[in-house]
Amino acid sequence: MIINRERRRHCGRGVRNIFYMLILLLLLGWMAPRQIHAAGTCGGSQRRVRVLCISGDSDFRRDAIAVGNLFRNGTVAGYGRPKVTVSHCSSRSSRKTVNQVLSRTFSGSRSSDLNILYYSGHGVAASEDDTYELSEVLGLELTGTYPYRYYSYKALGRRLASYRGKWIVILDCCFSQAFYLKGIRPLRASDRKRFTLLLSSAYNELSYSSKSSGMMGIYTTELLKAAGYKGSMKGDRNKDGKVTAGEIQTYISGRMKKAGLPLTPQLYGSRGQALYG
Repeated sequence: MIINRERRRHCGRGVRNIFYMLILLLLLGWMAPRQIHAAGTCGGSQRRVRVLCISGDSDFRRDAIAVGNLFRNGTVAGYGRPKVTVSHCSSRSSRKTVNQVLSRTFSGSRSSDLNILYYSGHGVAASEDDTYELSEVLGLELTGTYPYRYYSYKALGRRLASYRGKWIVILDCCFSQAFYLKGIRPLRASDRKRFTLLLSSAYNELSYSSKSSGMMGIYTTELLKAAGYKGSMKGDRNKDGKVTAGEIQTYISGRMKKAGLPLTPQLYGSRGQALYG
């Protein structure tokens, strides 16, 4: 009887051990998916991209809307689907109101994020003839009506550099190279290297709109074709499903030369920076 009791007691411990093991396995199985899910959605490990498209006045609304739709309907390699904001300047616009839009869009950026700013409108220069010196080029026009207000390139460069993350800046306006020369080149080297710029014109050149494209900017029209608007992807030279800044620059420059237009598109920064795809 003692032997039997001991065996029963031994078997009881074995049953309890098995029972505890099953509970432990169930707990581990319940916790594992939660841990995986938490890692996959951790805000600190996910790179984000924000896009702000600004039209300088009502003549350029279609440009900003079209570029905004380009990014809404696609992705940016390495970042996923962008968060897109489209804003239109008016007769009441000022540097202060533009700063408010910039802050709402980019103030939460982290060093791993990508910020994209697109502007279509007028460049402002204080020149009394058709020749333009760099010292006469002032900035981006904001109001579209007299008295004109503008955002100086120097101030805009400093403002953008105050937000963390990498930058792609696309300007379709007259004298747009001046943004690099006056706004980005004076920055610290550590800030300059965060910027990739796609600019429609040299600092002493005008930019143009086209009747055939519904008065959209010629540079913007070709940008859309190059970057994948309505599935075109004409800038994707190596057919890898992505369009980089260098591919866009090559495509648009070729189109301008073929059309015989007096425009010299500019690229500063990383040619390999993916813009779309």
